Amino acid sequence: MSGDDLSDPSALREQLTNMEARISRIREVRDAHNLSARRAAEQRDSVQGQNKDLRERINERIEVRDEIRARIQAHKNRRDAIQEQVRALIQQSRKGRSNQRDAKSVRVQFNDARAEVDRRTKRIETSGALTLEDEKKELEIIRRLMVKISDLEPLVKEQERLDVDLDDIEGSIQELRARADEEHQSMVEAVDEVKIVSKELDEMFSERSFLKAEGDRHHASFVSSREKADEVHQKIKDIIDEVTKVKDQLQALRSEARGWMDQHNASVREEMQDGSDSDEIADELAMLLESTGQLSLGGVLSSDPGRRSDPPIREVTKKNKKSRIEPQRRRRMSGGS
Repeated sequence: MSGDDLSDPSALREQLTNMEARISRIREVRDAHNLSARRAAEQRDSVQGQNKDLRERINERIEVRDEIRARIQAHKNRRDAIQEQVRALIQQSRKGRSNQRDAKSVRVQFNDARAEVDRRTKRIETSGALTLEDEKKELEIIRRLMVKISDLEPLVKEQERLDVDLDDIEGSIQELRARADEEHQSMVEAVDEVKIVSKELDEMFSERSFLKAEGDRHHASFVSSREKADEVHQKIKDIIDEVTKVKDQLQALRSEARGWMDQHNASVREEMQDGSDSDEIADELAMLLESTGQLSLGGVLSSDPGRRSDPPIREVTKKNKKSRIEPQRRRRMSGGS
């Protein structure tokens, strides 16, 4: 802005109008960025809500898959135990009845496992030479043995209940093989189930990855729009500062013009005022009248040319002061008007 524009109110008002119009246009741009940011935030929140629901469904299917895997392992353990019993019976049949007591049976495995657990537990309780790492290894072995005992225990009870006739070993072997096949078939069916659940989980994991990418994309759009809105808002603040400066300049010009006007009016009033309009002169006359008892109005100096000798002095007493001064003031006021 040039020096002349700083003293030209019309130029300042035009500049102020242009800046206000510019602020209005920039505000529309800022509002558009804010609207884009709100939409991106809504889409991001919607995607995150879908992702949250998906995670809950994934956790549910994972629990189902783990339960099926546990059933698979249980069927496998029972099948293996029965097959071990079948192998023991076959070996027993080959060795004859004299060797039946030497054959490994389910009960033998059960008893051996329990004895091993007792031995290792007692070792942990009584031995002071075990390190922490050795103790962890012993506990892991005991845990596996307890799982084996848990799987063999139903078979032992069932074996006791069936009371296999050792005289009919072939029949017992066939029966145990049938039971082993049932356990194996149940395991296969469970494997098929877990495959289906795993496929569902794979699809859910893919969907989860997609939703996460979408959420990140909408969030990035939200951040970008907010940054643009902040930049535009800063421009608005800068222009508002300029508007404030222009308004201050206009106010200063108005104040200066008002000062000039007040000064001019005071000067005009002072020039138009005469003695009769002066309160100070009236006060001086009143004080003089009170101190001397008379006033001298008019007259000439002794040095004035054509001066008459000893002109009569008009005296004004207190009694007629008011009547002599007020008409004169009225005449002067009427003459001035």
